[in-house]
Amino acid sequence: MVQKILEGVKIADFTWALVGPITTNMLSIFGAEVIKIEGRARPDSRRIAAPFKDNIPGLNRSCNFNTYNLGKKSIALNLANKKGIEIAKRIVKWADVVVENFAGTAMTCPPKTLPVIMLDW
Repeated sequence: MVQKILEGVKIADFTWALVGPITTNMLSIFGAEVIKIEGRARPDSRRIAAPFKDNIPGLNRSCNFNTYNLGKKSIALNLANKKGIEIAKRIVKWADVVVENFAGTAMTCPPKTLPVIMLDW
């Protein structure tokens, strides 16, 4: 069996829109182990993007979402909860690479309505 170039690389994937999921999908294709972390209150925006299997909308029925998350492991966390943040931090500690595409300071200084996750360099 041929070894893939990124085999053994571990990725924590916090991406949720546009090019982020495509990027981590490519990393997965090249052999990286990718864990996609989604917030329960704000799932990946591609989950509600058409087209849908059999034209029936649903969170797990989007062709876009399923295509760009193929080969990834996935977990939904309540990132407003201390336990959810703790689990996210454990995944980050496990990972070799963290990929996110939030607004500038969302991981360390979000609006007052969101928790401070404190995942930063």
